[in-house]
Amino acid sequence: MLVVGTYGVWHGNENGATKVDLRKRDKTFSDEQREALRNRLAEDRRRAESARQSQAKRAAARASSAWAKANAVGEADYLVSKGVQGFGLRYGTTGAALVPLLDVNGQVHGLQVLRSARLAAAGRKPAKEYWPAGMVKKGHFHLIGGSPQWILLVAEGYATAATLHMATGYPVAVAFDAGNMLAVASALAKRYRGIKMLLCADDDALQKCRHCKSRLVLADHPQFCPSCAQPHGASNAGLLGAEAAALDVGGAVLHPVFADEPARRERFIDSGRKVSDFNDLHAQEGLHVVRAQVEARLTELSWRVPAEKRAPSITSDGGEGSDRLAPIHSLNELLERFALVYGQGGTVFDHKEHMLVALGDMRDACVRKELHRAWMEHSDRSIVRVREVDFDPSCEKPGVTCNLFAGWPTVPQEGNCDRLLQLLWHMCGNEANQKALYDWVVKWLAYPLQHPGAKMKSTIVIHGPQGTGKNMFFDEYMKLYGEYGRVLDQAALEDKFNDWASRKLFLLADEVVARTEVYHLKNKLKALITGDRIRINPKNIQAYEEDNHANLVFLSNEAMPVVLEEDDRRHAVIWTPDKLSQEFYTEVLADIRNGATAALHHYLLQVDLTGFTNGTNPPMTQAKEELIGLSQDSPQRFLDELYGDDIPGLKPMPALSKEWYEVYKAWCAREGLPRPAPSPKFINALVRKRQITHPDRARKRYQIEQSVNGPHGFLMLGNCTVPDGKTEAAWLGDQVVSFRRMFSDYKGRA
Repeated sequence: MLVVGTYGVWHGNENGATKVDLRKRDKTFSDEQREALRNRLAEDRRRAESARQSQAKRAAARASSAWAKANAVGEADYLVSKGVQGFGLRYGTTGAALVPLLDVNGQVHGLQVLRSARLAAAGRKPAKEYWPAGMVKKGHFHLIGGSPQWILLVAEGYATAATLHMATGYPVAVAFDAGNMLAVASALAKRYRGIKMLLCADDDALQKCRHCKSRLVLADHPQFCPSCAQPHGASNAGLLGAEAAALDVGGAVLHPVFADEPARRERFIDSGRKVSDFNDLHAQEGLHVVRAQVEARLTELSWRVPAEKRAPSITSDGGEGSDRLAPIHSLNELLERFALVYGQGGTVFDHKEHMLVALGDMRDACVRKELHRAWMEHSDRSIVRVREVDFDPSCEKPGVTCNLFAGWPTVPQEGNCDRLLQLLWHMCGNEANQKALYDWVVKWLAYPLQHPGAKMKSTIVIHGPQGTGKNMFFDEYMKLYGEYGRVLDQAALEDKFNDWASRKLFLLADEVVARTEVYHLKNKLKALITGDRIRINPKNIQAYEEDNHANLVFLSNEAMPVVLEEDDRRHAVIWTPDKLSQEFYTEVLADIRNGATAALHHYLLQVDLTGFTNGTNPPMTQAKEELIGLSQDSPQRFLDELYGDDIPGLKPMPALSKEWYEVYKAWCAREGLPRPAPSPKFINALVRKRQITHPDRARKRYQIEQSVNGPHGFLMLGNCTVPDGKTEAAWLGDQVVSFRRMFSDYKGRA
């Protein structure tokens, strides 16, 4: 047996490699032996690499399957202990948080399982675990905060990355450890060309000697252990990994600076408690300190948001800044910017504008037609499948490489929005549970801002007198969504081309349904409110599907703006009180000019959503109960009023179904209902909605004097007990006679 090569044990970024030296007498080989050895080693490497790739592929498949089955909503003690939120995580059944290890195409290659100390001890498992065995970590990451537009922060652990994102709002990549910083930074630099990259290192200056395990500080003892005087073999892996990555991608490095550095070192030497990353800084000194250190470093580097990447701020007149489109001058821009969408009939995705355009539009944007031809003939042009194109505001959906979401378009600012909130409070004022209703509405408005892309399973309907401020408040709320919000009108809803629904997070349905069209459009609106996917049918581009992230608010002056089922759980209905004084609305407008809209954005981002989810049902209101009553089909209303003794001269009793239908039609005429339901629909409504036995299942004979008729279909309403001493046929005959007399009297009433 011949042993060659190196071996070692990794410590941070150091692999501890030791070369195997052959004894002198073993070093003499013939040329044939050397060639055979080289061939054998090459073949062994190929086999090992093939086995490694197969194992990695199996691990990725297992991880993808587990990720798909994990809970998208949940809680984890680990996150609570670290004081961070869950960004793009999923959750196990035991309370662990799952972090996906992704590549630049969104493919899941493995999972990191995060457990609190209590959960780890209870299950006798590590607090941090990579799963499954054989997964590849190198070059794979988890991206928080969406696609970077001009800057990307890279950190080691999830808690550190989440802290940095919470503090700054910038996108942050989780590299998982110092040894992976270089590979992750390199992959992301190639994917997002031109962005600036800040490598946020752990400060691993607090170490232990490899020999005697004594604690030491590298700044004080860079090479030798103060206890055993041997080379301690330790290094600042966090800083070294970040520096190597920064050098490779042309980025910069930042490490946390603690206010009391001597105390940090002393605490470690005395107790072994290690404080080294930005999450530790957040826990000790606050999130604002993390933000200040990042911003100070960016100022030092003179890094600023480029003009073309700057998100438009909400202005006093509600306008938004927009970049001027420019012709395309180079083949490189075409190659980097556009991807052909396979199977969509000449459609391309524009990575700069984050939209689908016709191939002809891309061609016409070129300064020379030769550019377009060169792109068509280039082997490196990007071609994507339809499933790779989607609207993903969370920027976390696996497999999406062409995101129709370009980043949040508006900027929150601290300020005064008290009068806007007072206006919302006033709109809830007709309800006895005003506070509960107001709190629910505020959380409903805040949830999709705090969880970009969240699809609420409910909607808000606000109707009432004109001039109460419905539009004043919700027009400002809609501005928070920039280009991803719009007013939905009747013409758009009925148009066969519905590209207005593409790339939308918020729709303000203003007087969207006329009374005669309510029932016709009910199902279309239902799909908009709760549907997970929506078919987009634009002009000049083949229809396609995208995720439906639009949340709706209905505004109306009508008494019946929407049609509600009796068991409806989707609608929060509010009937507004009379309007306030004109002076109040003037003050609200003045606040809006002074930044109240951006302040509302900031306020909603701070709302505590504990216990509230996108599926939390709205509270029942008096306005909703009244709207449900108005929404009833006429057969249901007829039967309810009949049993409630609300129709003078009529009472429920067994009778022929055809004759009850005639009574129903007469009642409709008296109530001013122009179109009674057809007989089959009348019967079906009573059977389905009021559990009346279908006449086909209640076919009976009835006897009047000596004549026996039937069997015929009966509606068995009211008291259906046959008296003692009578046959059912005779009793039903008496009921039919009494019914006909009752109907005749009813028709004769004025």
